[in-house]
Amino acid sequence: MKFKKIIKHKKHLVLGLLLSTLLLTGCVKTTNDPLEVPAKTPSVWQENNQETEEIMPSQSTEETQESQTEPIEESTVSVNTTREEVSYRCEDGIDLNRAEHRCASDGANLYLAYAETDLYVLVAGESKHQPVGLKNPAELKVCNVTIDTEGKIHLLMATPELDKWYIWQLDDAMQPEKEVNITPFFVKNRIPLWFMVDKDGYYYLQWIEDRKGLILDTDGALIHETTCAALGVNWIYEATVGKDGSIYLVYNRKGENKKIGTLDTKLGSLRQDGIILKLPETDTFSAMAAGTDTEILLYGPYCGVWSYDSEIRTFEQRIKPEDIGYSGDMDFRPLGFQVDGRFVTVGGAMESNARVKELLLKYIPAGR
Repeated sequence: MKFKKIIKHKKHLVLGLLLSTLLLTGCVKTTNDPLEVPAKTPSVWQENNQETEEIMPSQSTEETQESQTEPIEESTVSVNTTREEVSYRCEDGIDLNRAEHRCASDGANLYLAYAETDLYVLVAGESKHQPVGLKNPAELKVCNVTIDTEGKIHLLMATPELDKWYIWQLDDAMQPEKEVNITPFFVKNRIPLWFMVDKDGYYYLQWIEDRKGLILDTDGALIHETTCAALGVNWIYEATVGKDGSIYLVYNRKGENKKIGTLDTKLGSLRQDGIILKLPETDTFSAMAAGTDTEILLYGPYCGVWSYDSEIRTFEQRIKPEDIGYSGDMDFRPLGFQVDGRFVTVGGAMESNARVKELLLKYIPAGR
């Protein structure tokens, strides 16, 4: 294998803390200058009023000390502030755009699900992807991929007819070590667009057509079925696992602006009434991931890249749409966010029946 798998080990806590200190003091480049945005969409908006988050039980002194000395949810990947452009060359006929909304990052690698019989990996900065070499004698299709807070890779798998569905958990050698059958909860021929696992090991899957979703436990048992009506919302626009390991939703209620809130996977309900996003009603989001210095990063084709800080409830623009920098005649799509905070886009389009096509990959810093 030419790619490098990044894995967290709790038993190396002390070493991890020392390395984190070195990174923070000497290796991470940050900036305090916010990006300019048009007056109609302020670059920073902070909520100071009206909506109150759920009050959680206070922690004991021992619990507080433990949370301060064992930061198992913190990323071990340093922030990357280098902008990079790479010419991507497709040599196997697989369109990189097929992995939009079906990819996951561990920092060094971007894992891509194409509904092929193997998982693919794109090493940051390289010009082509490669299969990881899954042992898959049943020739199941890799329909989606996610990475949990401990660095484990999980795959959503299906038979070629899309009538049987499974979740695979991969080991360090990139081979399945656990499989759960989730077929009873699926409608045939419908691939969910959202697939993620939270800090408690609960899976969340959601379909694009009607935004219906499933919450499954780590063994694939059904915990809740979700709908927009059951959650008390009009529509769900995006979903991701945030930096704290919770699932965040961008949603709205009828006649209201979009909001960000967290999904309680145990109760199957929104845990809090989220911060209001002060954006034009027509703006939407098509990519969302955990941030580096904030809880989440979001991308919208009309509003660029934004960050959301759940602690101080701040919504801030990081990249303006025009700063993404593709030429006017080149179509581009968001591929996703790297764990290092860089927004990854792919420009150009696969020609019909083409075996080789030049695409332009951009890695644009959004983290700090």
